This record gives sequence, C-alpha cells and structure tokens, in this order.
Amino acid sequence: TDYAAWDANYPGVDMSNPAADLDGDGMTNDEERIWGLNPTSAASSNPVRAWPSRPVRTTSMSSRPA
Repeated sequence: TDYAAWDANYPGVDMSNPAADLDGDGMTNDEERIWGLNPTSAASSNPVRAWPSRPVRTTSMSSRPA
C-alpha cells in the first residue's frame, strides 16, 4: 500500500497505526503522508491554511409582468 511504502522511509519508528499522531501535532500519520510531511516532527505542518469565512450576502430579484 502507499502507506506501507511511505512508512518504510522512517525505519525504527512505529508507524503501524495510520490514525495515530506520532509527533503530537494534531495530524494523523496518514494525513502527514498525504501532505508529504514528516511524521516524526511536530514542526512540519499542513501547507494549506483555511481562511476565516466572510459573511455571505444574498441578493434576490423579482420580475414584474410586462
């Protein structure tokens, strides 16, 4: 599997559980694999940041008979 191949890059580290958070940074080992991060370093972080959402404005239109 992709996870097993990626896991092989970190010999001596127990990464048998993809759902674990080895470095305590809030991302699972599998999420770190997907983003190409280092699962042994909490300093590696997700490169995508979510921006705060802005208020949504709606507009409505109506037509009147011609």
